[in-house]
Amino acid sequence: MRRIALLFCLFVVTLTPMAKKKDCHFDSLSGREFVFRDLIDSQKGYGYRWTKKPGKVGLYENGLKYKKYGPLKGVLLEEIFVRELKFGAEYYFVAVLENCETIYALKRVVSIDPSTFNVHDKHAETLQAHHQIVFPDALRRERKESIGKVIWINRPALPGDKNLFTLKKKVSYPVSHLERVTIVDFETTDFGPNRGICPYFAIVRRKTGEQGLLPFDPAYYFERDPVDPSWKRDIADAIRQERPLKGMTVEQLTLALGEPRQKLGGAAAGAAHKTWRFGKDLMVILRDGRVIWHGPAKKIPEEYRLPR
Repeated sequence: MRRIALLFCLFVVTLTPMAKKKDCHFDSLSGREFVFRDLIDSQKGYGYRWTKKPGKVGLYENGLKYKKYGPLKGVLLEEIFVRELKFGAEYYFVAVLENCETIYALKRVVSIDPSTFNVHDKHAETLQAHHQIVFPDALRRERKESIGKVIWINRPALPGDKNLFTLKKKVSYPVSHLERVTIVDFETTDFGPNRGICPYFAIVRRKTGEQGLLPFDPAYYFERDPVDPSWKRDIADAIRQERPLKGMTVEQLTLALGEPRQKLGGAAAGAAHKTWRFGKDLMVILRDGRVIWHGPAKKIPEEYRLPR
């Protein structure tokens, strides 16, 4: 009886058609090839900021799992998926992976014309920083153009502890504002938003020989020394030391401290001067485009306090 049952099962199996493997002709797809960036351990649980269904775009809860998708490559298609909403619309980049799954990435800024979208335009390039992929052609171009280039670090813009970090968790190097370094290579791992939003990280070498990682985005470095040689020595020194100085212009002030957290005052507020806040408690008063006072908020002179 058992033998009859076994033969019957084998008969049924032979009659059951084999499931066909999906073939999307991946190698012949028209678009731009990419690979997922590697993620540090603390980011792997969140996965990649893509979704398999438009509308399911929670930053983490609907992301693609690292273990399944990390090794895969894909092709960004030359199309934009538009999801109509009650008020407005959502715009999605569309890609096909080598396992033939179609995935979507939400375009946060919707100023894009789907009919003119090109996989090599500025909109596509943002995917590397914000959606954890790398375009191999872009990386090859960057290596060719940038290795050996000298840049100046914009320290106020750096995130976190503002140090050059390394692949070793406990090793980092303090840097000075506008320190001159040389690009020697690139690292594509995504280290999380606390290390900077960028397509990849430049491996830079200091004059002292140490090498560290710098977010590769123009917000974090200058391609030339931005300190004008004609500026007074005390102004130049204050800029490099990241401190305000009476008489500084707006350009010099923002070069020293970065962009202010808050801007107050001015004609719209009924004041003849402007008050800028930097960090937790540094206040800078400007009049006619120059610094006239700086110090902690509680010490602002009465004459510079904004009308209530």
